[in-house]
Amino acid sequence: MIIYNIMEPLVTIVTITFNLIKAGREHTFRQCVESIHNQTYKNIEHIIIDGASSDGTIDLLEEYTQKGWIKYYSEPDTGIYNAFNKGIDKANGEYIAFVNSDDYYHSTRGVEESIKALLNHNADYSYADDYLLDEPKPHKSKIRKARIHRIFHRMPFCHQTMFCKKSTLLEIGKFDETFKSAGDYDLVVRLFLSKKYKGVFVPHVFCTFRMGGESNLNEETSQEECVQIFQKHYSQFYSLTRLDAIIMFCNIKTPIKLLSKLFEYFSFKQKILFLLFYITKLILHYRRQLIQLRIHLKPNRGGVCAEADNRLRLFNFYFIPPKPEHCRFKQFQKDGYLE
Repeated sequence: MIIYNIMEPLVTIVTITFNLIKAGREHTFRQCVESIHNQTYKNIEHIIIDGASSDGTIDLLEEYTQKGWIKYYSEPDTGIYNAFNKGIDKANGEYIAFVNSDDYYHSTRGVEESIKALLNHNADYSYADDYLLDEPKPHKSKIRKARIHRIFHRMPFCHQTMFCKKSTLLEIGKFDETFKSAGDYDLVVRLFLSKKYKGVFVPHVFCTFRMGGESNLNEETSQEECVQIFQKHYSQFYSLTRLDAIIMFCNIKTPIKLLSKLFEYFSFKQKILFLLFYITKLILHYRRQLIQLRIHLKPNRGGVCAEADNRLRLFNFYFIPPKPEHCRFKQFQKDGYLE
């Protein structure tokens, strides 16, 4: 039987802000702060890192400071991850979590369950499923599963569900501030590849991620940075070209030599889940290749299409070479990638 350690280590939750009033985020910020204040776990320090707001946001922060709910620091920063790193430096907690101003904890037991899992499993960081809220299209809102076995191809969980030891964040080098949108993914990949740090899944859905945040608004930047992360970290195992990395991102297709190296980092359970995931992707990919027919129109001298040839694509071999297609990831077209 697992016994919960009755000691409650201090937890620091970091939220970054900038001109909330101007951005129309006062309501979501209040929801965020109040959801953290209402947690059953009470040993929480909530730090706000503000980027020198000038629209009345400071008055809003003062309101909650007077209540004793938050502490805030306001000064210019160079971006999201610079602000996150300031939060790490100023944090007094043994564990740190990052909650954006438009996201919130819909469960009052989120912090309690996360710390319980960390202590019971002697883990360095935790993660959980989250609720993906699409306010313009509520029918598309859903629970998003954490899938750590997909870590080498995509961000495996919502970073707002992650609690991590401050000492671990300092040892790993905090966030890489050269990234604008995918710095959280870069951090998680570094944690996983180090083999030094232990993660634990928290079986409790407590965090709501509101669609329309930084990663959604800067989707192309995030995708480009994922490709950069692949090359940055996986090149130690395999000479990964930019085109290799783009194909790996777009189609979840990984060179076998690289795949065999990355596979070693998984636990037994993660290996099984990854194999099922990867084999399913391959089957679907080659199924499309086998049944896809391409129509090639040949204009005659008058500019009228005279005939159409069906062409079968089998295992990336074209019996009649097709004309180049546009890739749905437009920023990669210049690299010669065809989906």
